[in-house]
Amino acid sequence: MKIIMYHYVRKHSKEFPYFKYLHIKDFKKQLDYFEQKFGFVKKDDFINAFNIKNNKMPQGVVLTFDDGLKDHYKYVLPELLKRNLWGIFYINYRP
Repeated sequence: MKIIMYHYVRKHSKEFPYFKYLHIKDFKKQLDYFEQKFGFVKKDDFINAFNIKNNKMPQGVVLTFDDGLKDHYKYVLPELLKRNLWGIFYINYRP
């Protein structure tokens, strides 16, 4: 199993010309590559991998997204839904 972590996935912004990010087009190309080269781990297989009786690690890619950014909702989530994929989104919470 391979875990791929993302931060900023978005379109170019003239407001922030030097902002470091992965363009949504390149993200889509990466998803195509991962699908062809490794496949994606199904959510149930990922969850079952943590079962103490299960000693088989699923093969494929799991996608994670840090910081709960608006860009993840705006750009990433629609692409994952379109491809019937899932990901782990780490949302910061500060009361």
